[in-house]
Amino acid sequence: MSSLKVVKLGNDGTEYVMGSLETGRLLSSGIREHIGALAGNAVAVVPAHLSLEQLLDFRRGGKVSGTEGQTSGGRLLLRTEQWQPIYSLDEPLVDFVVAFLEGECNLCAVEHPIALPADPWLRKHVGPSELLCASDGVYFIAFSGPGKREATVDCFDVTRSSWPPTIGLLFRGVSRTHLRRTLHAVEKCEANSRRKLAQLLDRLAVVVVGAWDGEGHVLWFRDSEAELLDWLRQKHSAQGDGTAPTCPA
Repeated sequence: MSSLKVVKLGNDGTEYVMGSLETGRLLSSGIREHIGALAGNAVAVVPAHLSLEQLLDFRRGGKVSGTEGQTSGGRLLLRTEQWQPIYSLDEPLVDFVVAFLEGECNLCAVEHPIALPADPWLRKHVGPSELLCASDGVYFIAFSGPGKREATVDCFDVTRSSWPPTIGLLFRGVSRTHLRRTLHAVEKCEANSRRKLAQLLDRLAVVVVGAWDGEGHVLWFRDSEAELLDWLRQKHSAQGDGTAPTCPA
């Protein structure tokens, strides 16, 4: 893979993330409702040659070439009726999420942008990620422990979408049981559901939103995760010199 860099996307990146949460399913839209004025920073890990102007066009693909990413599908070019492969930057995202999951009881929940709980294909899901359904939401879960890399890859593979974008939520100190109970409380409009959702938000560290026609992702770090964001920057600034910082998971 060619040289990558971490680019700060400013208010445009934050607005893209928040707008995507608003149009999401049960968990992401609920998070957006409670996230309020939380401060944070939107960044992306992208090929070094891309300009900020190119990156702020979040809906348009064609940013990643075959030397920079992995094949993750394709698109039909209507003008020429040719099949064009889509290359994505999944590897740096998976590396980041897996490093985050080294933290005890850390969790990654990826919301499927299109699937519904009643969809028949979900009954056949036997991947390494864990499936969780609530209300209109379908979630694939990766968590701390053995098999976290395989589960993380599965989470983002099975939810891949050009549009609407895939949404991933990274939490600190949240168990699968905690997440499941919170979602079911919100689904049933229980009296304490808003409090439970607010408590879950307190554990939110990073929001991941697909961008550029599924080629890459925007990562929004809340301000309290400055150390984690610094780690990501150091990791990619250190590429090629044989060193890698320790993730503050």
